Amino acid sequence: MPLRLTSWVLSLTALAASAQAPAPMTALSPSWQAQWLLRLRAGQGGDPGKPTQPWQVSTGQVEIPPAFDGTHLVVVQASPKKVQALDPATGKVIWEVPFTGLLDGPPQLAENRVIFTLEGGRIGVLDATTGALRNLLTLPAWKPAKGSLAPAKPRLLFPAASGNTLVAGWSTASQDMRPELGLFAFDLTTGAMRWSVALPGASELHPLILGDRVLVGGSGQVMTFDLPTGRMLWGLKTPKRGTFESCQLIEDRLFLRTAQEIVAIDPVFGRILWSQEAPGSSLLLGSGDRLVYTTTRGAFNPSEWVVAFNARTGEKAWEWEAEATRLPWIQGGRVILNAKEELLGLDLATGAPLWRRDLGGALLLPLQVQGDTVLAVHRAKGGSRLVAIRTADGSESGATQLRERIGAGLILGGPQGILLPLLEGGIAAIP
Repeated sequence: MPLRLTSWVLSLTALAASAQAPAPMTALSPSWQAQWLLRLRAGQGGDPGKPTQPWQVSTGQVEIPPAFDGTHLVVVQASPKKVQALDPATGKVIWEVPFTGLLDGPPQLAENRVIFTLEGGRIGVLDATTGALRNLLTLPAWKPAKGSLAPAKPRLLFPAASGNTLVAGWSTASQDMRPELGLFAFDLTTGAMRWSVALPGASELHPLILGDRVLVGGSGQVMTFDLPTGRMLWGLKTPKRGTFESCQLIEDRLFLRTAQEIVAIDPVFGRILWSQEAPGSSLLLGSGDRLVYTTTRGAFNPSEWVVAFNARTGEKAWEWEAEATRLPWIQGGRVILNAKEELLGLDLATGAPLWRRDLGGALLLPLQVQGDTVLAVHRAKGGSRLVAIRTADGSESGATQLRERIGAGLILGGPQGILLPLLEGGIAAIP
């Protein structure tokens, strides 16, 4: 497909899945990173194919990660500033769109659209196949609510899209600094605003679309609104007024992560089912009646732990000390995690170890599950190594010595192969 230069300057299923982290999750703060991680996994998990050839694309040093749904691969170039779509099989540029100003978060893919936020309350909507501009949405200017102050630089919440509706809003970290109107819904085809509502407190949670509802929260309050009309359906106050870190739908329950506790919520009626003290900010994993998360304990000599709760009752099921662990995966009744240079498979129900695998070097990237294997990139003599481990028994099914210098980010996999982040900025496809 020829290069197209656009002359413009600038989900219930996805969110019910767990997420993988680009850094130890204890460092994750309530920002767009959490929502990006949750939504990215929607395009992960299948058996990776192979690219037609190995390739590398440089993007320069940008802190904005790529968007990838298994078919479309979208990156941000540092200089000159451009949003680019790449062919995952060859790395060739399919289209590119220049922009000015700053991106207020990474691009995301939804319904064959590329959606990205720009400073000043603007949201660009591009056709994912051609790069053609579909809409440039603009939130109404921030107007302080009565008795509130205005921030020097208003920030956007990470928007959420479902079908032909996009929900966006202003991010507010303080009850004393909030706008008259904080949440908005737009028609993605026409760009028209469908509704807007005022929020009673801060906006710490990014919009979470649950079928025909949208959830937001902050200042110790969680609220859901009817997605077509914006009518408030229910609201609740959390037992402790802690900073909201994330909210996820796992199985048939909402799990709200605050800086102090985990709160289980009935998503239909807005009732609190249980709450448990659990300081931290890590995202949650869940399957069946188990809820798993990572935590750090101790101030002067901290240690990392993987903890499992009964998702129905909130009672602790088991815990496992795992030094330098990343957010684990749940696959086939097993918890797959790392502890320093080892990979482990633990029984999800009991926490009993099922297998161990010594990698011989520290992990450079978070683990990535593909089908019945887990992919790991670790330090090795002469550089680094990509290894595939069977989740059933921990045996090695393949390995590749890497010549590329690996940077921060994620292992991305899809029908076209495995994509890795580069230290100098960019992406490499591994055959």
